[in-house]
Amino acid sequence: MLYGPMLAALLSAPAEPPAQVAQGGPLAACRPTAVAHALLREEMGQQPLWAGLGPDGKTAVEVWQSPSGQWTLVVSTVNGVSCFQLGGHSGQTPPRGKG
Repeated sequence: MLYGPMLAALLSAPAEPPAQVAQGGPLAACRPTAVAHALLREEMGQQPLWAGLGPDGKTAVEVWQSPSGQWTLVVSTVNGVSCFQLGGHSGQTPPRGKG
């Protein structure tokens, strides 16, 4: 499967904010990174699944996921701010294989 190109397309495409953002719920706006991570772990039951540096070297993209498949895409900056970008359900960890 083409997970890299799919993620690149997802990150470059404009998207509707999840309902939690629009309603001011737990995914609303940006928070200090420690607060955002605590919210993801303690209130949403998610753990970090993947992280990578942005092209500028000053941002990190993180994907968090719960055992039930709920996921959140977070962009964090070097100044300690994390912003929830997207969220969804039915997430699956791609199989690790050779190649």
